Amino acid sequence: MTYFITVSLNGDFYHRMILSIQPVTDKHISDVHKRLNQVIEIVESKKKRLADIEASMFVSYLNPNNRWNVIRRTLKCGLIDQISSSQKSINLIKQDISRFEEIYLQLSNDLVNLKAIQKRLEYSKTFKGKYFHVLGHFFSLYCIWKIFISFINIVFNRVGKGNFK
Repeated sequence: MTYFITVSLNGDFYHRMILSIQPVTDKHISDVHKRLNQVIEIVESKKKRLADIEASMFVSYLNPNNRWNVIRRTLKCGLIDQISSSQKSINLIKQDISRFEEIYLQLSNDLVNLKAIQKRLEYSKTFKGKYFHVLGHFFSLYCIWKIFISFINIVFNRVGKGNFK
C-alpha cells in the first residue's frame, strides 16, 4: 500500500498537508484513469458539436438555393439574429471545452503524481530504500546537533576565537 499527500490550493501557493496522508491503491489510480477517459470523451463530443454547429451555420449562410436565405438576406435582421444566437452557443461551447481541458490537465497531473508516489513508496520497501531512510534520520539528528552546538557557541561567546596571534 502506498500513500499520497493531499495538496490544497491556497492563493497561488500549494501547501502540502502531511497530516492528511491517505493510502493510494491501484483502485485510486484506476478511478483517476476512468475520470480522465470521461473528460476526454466529453471534450471530444463538445468539439464535434462545435464543428457541426459551425458547419451548419456556414452551409446555411452560403446556400443560395434556399428560399429562406434569400428572404433573410434581403431583410438581414433574421440572419443577424440567427448568427448572433449561433455565435452565443459557439462561445458557450468553447468555454466548456476550455474548462474541461483544464480539468483534463489537472487529472493527468494527479495521475502522474499518484504513480510517482506509488513508485517512491515501493522503492522505500527495498533494502536500499530502508538504508536511505535510516541515513536520512541520522543526518537529521546530526544537523540538529550542529545547530544546537552553534547556538551554544554563540551564547557563550566562543564564536570567532581561534589560534590567531
